[in-house]
Amino acid sequence: QRYIIMCRINQARYLLVETEKSIYEIAHEVGYESYAAFSKIFIREANLTPSDYRKHNAHKKGKN
Repeated sequence: QRYIIMCRINQARYLLVETEKSIYEIAHEVGYESYAAFSKIFIREANLTPSDYRKHNAHKKGKN
């Protein structure tokens, strides 16, 4: 289960930086039915909200 969570969060990190998709779309795309569940797990794993992660990593776009 931990492996699956990390795969989902890593994919979400990529999508947050490399796409203009909404956080709601990304949450659904990586397998979360609710934004709240996605956000809670993302914060636990990344120590940032999804929107803050996007803001702090915008300079990395295209470098993956």
